[in-house]
Amino acid sequence: MDKVKSLHICHSLSYGGISTFAKSLVKLNTQGEAQHHILVWQKSKQADIENVIDISGLNKKNNAFKNHIKNYSSIFVHSLKPFMISSLYRRRKDVYIFQHGITFGEGIKSYIKRLYYFFVINGFGFKVICSSSFAEKKLLNKVMVFNKKQIQIIPFGIEMIRSEALTETSDCLCIGFSGRLVEQKQVIRIFDALDLLPCDIKVKFYIAGSGPLLNELKIRSSNYDNNNIEIIFEGFIESMQNFYNKLDVLILPSIGESYGLVVLEALSKNISVIVFYDSGACTDFIIHKKNGFIVKGVVELSNLLCELKSVEKRIKLKTYIRGMNLNKFDIVNTKYYLDKL
Repeated sequence: MDKVKSLHICHSLSYGGISTFAKSLVKLNTQGEAQHHILVWQKSKQADIENVIDISGLNKKNNAFKNHIKNYSSIFVHSLKPFMISSLYRRRKDVYIFQHGITFGEGIKSYIKRLYYFFVINGFGFKVICSSSFAEKKLLNKVMVFNKKQIQIIPFGIEMIRSEALTETSDCLCIGFSGRLVEQKQVIRIFDALDLLPCDIKVKFYIAGSGPLLNELKIRSSNYDNNNIEIIFEGFIESMQNFYNKLDVLILPSIGESYGLVVLEALSKNISVIVFYDSGACTDFIIHKKNGFIVKGVVELSNLLCELKSVEKRIKLKTYIRGMNLNKFDIVNTKYYLDKL
């Protein structure tokens, strides 16, 4: 008997948590009765996995899109564009929109986007998958949904490859950020904290990712002309293992994260994590002062970085994380729930 096939509609496979999430599901195709495939509609990139359909180079994407989705029993949309809607409407009982953290912007742009999702959900009847109750509240705060049963919460997972070894710890505190360099991620909070350091400490700050704020952050980093603070822009990283091997602490300063897969990735590598009180759903992953910290503002972050000057404290954090059971965050569980839909 042929396996049930599900299709994930993605903008690109070149960066970010969405592509990592979809590719991790595809890698599990040897397990269970359901197969997951990916369709990329805009940015072409040589995929390092099988079962990827690339229509990015086609002039008439709508025709190719319509023909491809006929072959799948469930369609998971991570990136929704107008040219897809008529084809998806014909399959609306099998269509699920993922809420990865929709940002609505401001002014007329916000109004148009909210109206768009209002009709997609209420008018077309597409169902929505949220990664957390926080993500659900975030959506409902922006878009009126008449039938709440159209929304399902399925926690996202990661490819859970645990690290047994602890990364090396030195007198230099190595901190990192991973993600798109956009306003929501609030990377500037980390720079502000470095400006306020009340102690003499050597810091290396590794930034993995790119985005519209890259040049602005590079200009800001040029202000550090002393030997104590070094800013390293890593750009897009295909394999994150080497990045995590450099870190003592990952900092996610975002506002309103719908989940925060990068936090789980760091914990799986025994790296402690600092988030802000307003960082959203990812605060649920943090056991304060055990596997990381939840800070209230830039000043508190600055003081905390000075506390983490202690090598002993950093080792204690890493040792605690190594003993944590993170199996419930394995993407195998996410696939199980998706396959039951």
